[in-house]
Amino acid sequence: MTTTATFPQQPATKTQINNLQRGHGRLGIIGTNYDIRNEVAWKVKHENPEVLNLNYKGRNYSLKYGQSLSGKTFWYTSDALPIEIIREVVPFDPKLREPENICLHLSIDGNMFVEWHLFHRKSANAQWKFCKPIEIAERDITIL
Repeated sequence: MTTTATFPQQPATKTQINNLQRGHGRLGIIGTNYDIRNEVAWKVKHENPEVLNLNYKGRNYSLKYGQSLSGKTFWYTSDALPIEIIREVVPFDPKLREPENICLHLSIDGNMFVEWHLFHRKSANAQWKFCKPIEIAERDITIL
């Protein structure tokens, strides 16, 4: 007699964030409602409890889950990305002359806002400092 293991059912398709829109008050663009963003974020969090795999402009990225001590705030962030990707994202930044002193991470926060986070340091012995966020349109992201 053989037994077969049963595994929990995974959804046929993952919840996507590419139908969300970030609002810009200065430009007069109204973004996606906060409640809708929270509902999508909750679904994404439960479908991807440890790692979120996504595709952005033909490249696949793997983001790790993180949360605050209370568990109310969560985010996904990548490991440091190679210099080739950094040059594609910020091609004219003067800090790119010293690639060992810059670092780039892809990050998605609990409201499903997607950003590149650029860090820099003055030398190899200095601490990393947050330089600037670079917004990414959610419509370009596909969750795998």
